[in-house]
Amino acid sequence: MLDYLYPVGSLDVKLEVVFLVPPSSEEILRKSVFQSSVDGGDWFSSPHPLMCRNTSMTTTLLYNRFSEDFSLVECSVRVVDGNARYFKALLKSDASVAWTISEIWLRELS
Repeated sequence: MLDYLYPVGSLDVKLEVVFLVPPSSEEILRKSVFQSSVDGGDWFSSPHPLMCRNTSMTTTLLYNRFSEDFSLVECSVRVVDGNARYFKALLKSDASVAWTISEIWLRELS
């Protein structure tokens, strides 16, 4: 869960939460529900679909004592309320695979 401590926008501002992940983690994000909250008590699920696109960035991950380079995918989902302070992704089912999120940030949409 991300807590930005103060509102990052207003009702008329359109925000999205952005995740930078290796391709294997994209599938896990696609199985998640994304929620935001103004107060951390009442949560609202985003009705918007997760959008993913390839990037030119790479990362090195360690699996079973071997390192591999992976291209990173940028996945984003629109936030319901531009006044939200809290953000979370809830996995809808168990995942028994390792997964990584390299970065998370908020982006204002124009």
